[in-house]
Amino acid sequence: MGFIGLSSTGQSSPSSLIAVDSVIANVSVANTNGINIINERVGENQGGIIAYELHNVDYRDFRDDNDSSFTSAEAVADYINTEIQLIKNNIVLRYTKLPNTVGILTVAHDVQFQYKIPDPGILSLFWDESTFPPGVDVSHFDNRIINGTITTTGDYYLYYDKTNATGITTSTLHIEVI
Repeated sequence: MGFIGLSSTGQSSPSSLIAVDSVIANVSVANTNGINIINERVGENQGGIIAYELHNVDYRDFRDDNDSSFTSAEAVADYINTEIQLIKNNIVLRYTKLPNTVGILTVAHDVQFQYKIPDPGILSLFWDESTFPPGVDVSHFDNRIINGTITTTGDYYLYYDKTNATGITTSTLHIEVI
């Protein structure tokens, strides 16, 4: 299941694909006009935290399959949850566990770079930004992309968790700065 478009805050969904067997929609407690899309599987694997695919998006930003608007946040949540149940009842999802990988990237110091995680089959990706060297950030538009400029030569190891319907796998991007 994918959510297409921009939210009322101007942000797109952080994931283009969501494992339908682990997603629920609900009305935001903080804002009765807001919709949350929660990935329960990611939350389970992250110590029970709530893993939002979308958070507090105004219900008027959603359209159904016929491009019709909704009359309330409850109607959006009910529609999404009904669609999820229909999909779950009519298909069988088969995924294999994603492998642990170590990618190697060589960049020159003081030169801007951009890198996109190439792994196929990723549904969500979460960077451990505490492992980033100064000057490196995650793209605001596609969290599979990092970019920046590193000013100090050396080896840096950036860790990220990637998910598919079978769970989470931790991988490493080794950046060699010359």
